[in-house]
Parts: sequence; C-alpha cells; structure tokens
Amino acid sequence: MTAESTRTPTITHKQFYLEWPLYKRVEFSPGHESSVENTKIAIDGIERFKNPPADIDSYCVQCNKESSFKLFRTAQIIKAPQGLHPMRLSNPANSTKTDKELYEYFGISMECKLNSSHKMYALFLLDLTSILKIGQWPSSSDLKGGNEKKYQRLLGSKKYSELKSATRLFSGGVGIGSFVYLRRIFEGLVFDAYERVPIARDAIFRQQFEIARMDERIDMLREYLPEFLTANKKVYAILSKGIHELSDDECLRYFEVLYCGIEAILDEIIEKEERENKAKKAEYALGKIRGTLKNSSKPK
Repeated sequence: MTAESTRTPTITHKQFYLEWPLYKRVEFSPGHESSVENTKIAIDGIERFKNPPADIDSYCVQCNKESSFKLFRTAQIIKAPQGLHPMRLSNPANSTKTDKELYEYFGISMECKLNSSHKMYALFLLDLTSILKIGQWPSSSDLKGGNEKKYQRLLGSKKYSELKSATRLFSGGVGIGSFVYLRRIFEGLVFDAYERVPIARDAIFRQQFEIARMDERIDMLREYLPEFLTANKKVYAILSKGIHELSDDECLRYFEVLYCGIEAILDEIIEKEERENKAKKAEYALGKIRGTLKNSSKPK
C-alpha cells in the first residue's frame, strides 16, 4: 500500500496514536524554510510524538467502557526492507554507509488503569522528516465501536454495519470508500423520514420528491428531520464531492469532521426519542397519581 502524507499536522497525541489511519505519512517539514530550519521543525515534530504524555483517556474494548491509560515508549534500530527511504537515526550527520541501511521504529504501549492486563499498541516508522503509522491494536474502528453500539437499534443491522464499515475503511487508510458508507447513512436517514411522514402518501409530493436533488429533499422534509441535519445539509455535498473528485488522502483528512456530523445527527434523534419516552412515562405516572388521589378523596 502506498503511503499518503500530510504536512505539519495539528493533531493531539491521542489522535495520532489511536485515530490516525494506517500508512498515512505525517510530514513535519513545510518545505519553504532553509534546510536547517526544516531539519529543526522535523526533529521537533518527530520528538513530540516519540515522547508520549503520561496518560490519555480512551475507550477500553476489554473493559467495555471509557478508561484512562498509562503510556510507555519502546524504540529500536533495525535493517531497512528494500524500497524504504533512508531512515532517521539519532545522529544522521555522523551516519556511516552501513547506518544508511538502517531505520528506526518506535512503539507506544498503553496500559488500562482499571485493569493493567488490558493493553493497546501503536507502531511507527521514522525517516528524516516524517512518521509513518504501520500498526495498531485494537484498531481505531474497534475503539469507535464502543461508542457506535448506541446507534445499533436506531440504524438497524444493515445501516449499523455500514457505519462500522466506514470506520474500518478509515482506520485502514481508505478515504474514498469510507465516504461511500457515510453518504449511504446520510441518505438512509432522509429516506427513513420520507417513509414515515403522512404527506409522502400524496402522489404529487412523491413525484416532486423523486426528481428533487438531495438538498431540495431535505428542505421538503425539514420539519421531520433532525435540526442538525437540516442546518448542515452540505454534509451530503461534501461526501459526494469526496467520492467523485477528492483523493483518498483528502477524504481521510476530512473524515473525522464528517463522521462527527453523522454522530451529531444520530445523537439528536436518540435524545429526542429519550425525551419523548420520558414525557410519556411521566404523563402515565402522573395520571395514576391523580387517579389515586381522586379516589382517596371520595367519602367512604
């Protein structure tokens, strides 16, 4: 798989270790400063991620809940496989010819504070100005899975499987494919609303809906759709542009924002259902109390 790249990323340690897709190279040299300045930027950027914070918060797939993890780093110099660029050593200026056949990798191990036997790992390759993520366990898809479970009932088995497919493809560095599944989910939410509304039984409305563009369909169903969806219908246009015009790297760059948008839509639907269910239970309980008090006030 060809490694994609992103320059001078503004990402956190947690995002880099646990959410950054595989085989997407992070470039730390912006390319317009002097070679000395480029080298300093690269080394500072690489050292930042080589030195993890004391701990990070994350979902633990073995505890099946949110936890905090202690972080540890391991590093090693090993022989470079054929085809890899000359890799960064601790002192590249003094590298010998033999040194140039070597490269450095480092690993981050994460230990759950709730149960020290629960571990997470990420593995990275280094060259002179970049880091390439080459391994992770559990995958970023597995980590998202804990949060995604709350959407299973709402989406149903087919759409829930598509949501998981989107995160699996993203974690594997397949940006365009991940957009395909996010767009399917977005479309599904609009068409589900269409199937539920009484006006959809009107022949003229159905005909107009079938020939309308997606943004027009959203306007037609505005009162039946989540507020976040109607206010951000451009999500669909961005997903479509990604599928037809953008590169994998560009889609990967925007995935988290669009995934967060889908989550916001789903969360709004769930919150509305919870409010309605709570209101129904309260009305029922208040009715029972009122009936009890009414009966107790009758003369015996």
